[in-house]
Amino acid sequence: MTRAPRQDGLFEPNAFLQFFLAAQPVGRLVERAIRKSGMSASDYAILSAIDELEPVTPADVARLTGMPRPTLSATIERLSRAGHLLRRKHPSDGRSYRLALSARGRRAKDENGAALLEAEKSLAARLQHPEQVTALLADLRVAAEGALEDDGS
Repeated sequence: MTRAPRQDGLFEPNAFLQFFLAAQPVGRLVERAIRKSGMSASDYAILSAIDELEPVTPADVARLTGMPRPTLSATIERLSRAGHLLRRKHPSDGRSYRLALSARGRRAKDENGAALLEAEKSLAARLQHPEQVTALLADLRVAAEGALEDDGS
């Protein structure tokens, strides 16, 4: 039995629905790839951002990852207690600090990165145009950030 489309259009093919539906299994792939480390995808993203920019302030990590500051602060605290991050006073701003990876944090980031690369290869092998998908997702991120700015959020 075929159902007629809803009048409100909520389950018509649209960017929001397709993103949500794709994000579910992609998120599970990421979590499965790094499960052994005990880290979450957010933990890995923060370690990766810090690795790219170190030494880096929490504000810059928040901008790069798009993570809300309260969530980021709690994660930074947890990763610091676990020995993955080093905090150093900011040389020109006494109220702030800079983050860098510890040796333990670098190992965790590198090991998880290798596991994620294998998961990404498996996913890419099933895509017809992996480079186009990557480019479109980057466009989607930029567009979503712009839409948030338009809304004042």
